[in-house]
Amino acid sequence: PMIFHQNEGEKGFTNIHLNMIKPSLKIRKPTLIRDDGNHFIFDAVSAAFYRFSSNPGKQTALLSAYANLIVCLVRSNLDTPARSPIVEEIESTIIRNYPDETFELDNYLRSLPFNYDYLRRLFKQETGDTPHHLLHETRLQAAAERLGFSDLHGASISEIAHLCGFREPLYFSRVFRKKYGVSPSEYQSRILKETSSVPDEETIKIRY
Repeated sequence: PMIFHQNEGEKGFTNIHLNMIKPSLKIRKPTLIRDDGNHFIFDAVSAAFYRFSSNPGKQTALLSAYANLIVCLVRSNLDTPARSPIVEEIESTIIRNYPDETFELDNYLRSLPFNYDYLRRLFKQETGDTPHHLLHETRLQAAAERLGFSDLHGASISEIAHLCGFREPLYFSRVFRKKYGVSPSEYQSRILKETSSVPDEETIKIRY
């Protein structure tokens, strides 16, 4: 009390706060999540803090990528109850087949020896998401990551859309803009511009 709040002290960063809009985490109460021995969550949060502090107005795309990474790391470290084998099978099938634009999720679900509606309810209950939404979000996130790869700079937006399971490039552009607020081409340009202006490693100082 009565001590000015600071993000960095003699021991380094101790209390960084991040506010995220609608993260894909189904946590309904305060939850303590411990980092692993490699400090992956700490490194991702520190990197996001550095980006925001250096030039927040021009780091939107990178901050969004860091946010997605942090959410994935936090989700992987959550102590969640064991899932049903069929739910695990559905999730792994979606992750394995999302790049295939001919993959028909409804046909796959109806091929399983369970009631279609029961599977959707069970999946939602155990994962907090529907199978269709998981497939949609996985494809969009994969597209965002591919758009940022410098070695894919020569690939067209249509090619990247097909690589991530989208049949129609126009539909892909529409849903991408809805999620990220910019078109795929604008997102790609912003990412490549930001990564090309990253300072040398020697100039980045983040203390523990």
